[in-house]
Amino acid sequence: MAQITQYLIWVVTLVAISSSPDYRVGLVGVEGTAVGVNWGRNASHPLPPSKVVELLKANNVTRVRLYDADPSVLEALSGSRIQAMVGIPNSMLHSFNSSLKAAQSWVHNNLTRYFSNGSSKIRIQYVAVGDEPFLQSYGGRYTPFVVGAAVNIQAALTKASIADQVKVVVPCSYDAFLSDSGLPSKGHFRPDLNKTMTQLLTFLTKHSSPFLVSISPFHLLQQNRNISLSFSLFRETSHPRNDHHKLYTNIFDLSYDTLVTALSSAGFAHMDIIIGQIGWPTDGAVNANSSMAETFMKGFLVHLRGKSGTPLRPHDPPKEAY
Repeated sequence: MAQITQYLIWVVTLVAISSSPDYRVGLVGVEGTAVGVNWGRNASHPLPPSKVVELLKANNVTRVRLYDADPSVLEALSGSRIQAMVGIPNSMLHSFNSSLKAAQSWVHNNLTRYFSNGSSKIRIQYVAVGDEPFLQSYGGRYTPFVVGAAVNIQAALTKASIADQVKVVVPCSYDAFLSDSGLPSKGHFRPDLNKTMTQLLTFLTKHSSPFLVSISPFHLLQQNRNISLSFSLFRETSHPRNDHHKLYTNIFDLSYDTLVTALSSAGFAHMDIIIGQIGWPTDGAVNANSSMAETFMKGFLVHLRGKSGTPLRPHDPPKEAY
């Protein structure tokens, strides 16, 4: 989902949360899953960072995902107690993969400056290395640099003595994993990513970092004629998917468990998962409008609040979702 549409999705998310008293506590956390928002800056008329922070605080948002380390945004977050995931653009991956010094310089200029005496002016929780660098449309352009860049950023955090406070994650795209049958039990990572994923998952496990992934119900709806709009929007459906006696009533559980199977097949069955990006577009295609986006977000939050997890991870919902 392009960053230019993220602002609208973000606004719809806030509307979904605050339109009724039942949803006001959603972004603080839904009893098991901490929920935040993506803060993209590529809007035609972006609000000043200070105003955005006021809006976040007014809606009880306690977590944000940033796509870069814009100083004006980080300064605006200072003292707000909002936890931040700071992003590293794909364009920097080659440099950080090939140069530990470059990674150390970035950490010093963009993270260390906000830490002093063991505490932080800004609650930086994660560094996201790349922005969905495994997207199939990139044709493998960034894949060779991802793990090396993550390793060097981790080393830079360690040298700066903030590795115990800031975790390294790598945002994986919704098309990094798939199922040939359309059912979770056949889930696997894309064959071209097998070696890289093994390296990445080993790295994440070593440092107790979660697996960060985007899930795109709208793209899956467009690509699969066997998926209904009701199934995608958490509406009641009379045709659940049956996968070895496990019933799926919505597209989120189907996608999530496809990833769970892919992780299990790779030998990492118990890895924590964070939903780095999920939403519904507000324009640009059939079924893309603010009303359906609000319906999806409300349904997603109600689903998380139920704490039922998914058929393959019952009562174990994702740790965080943005």
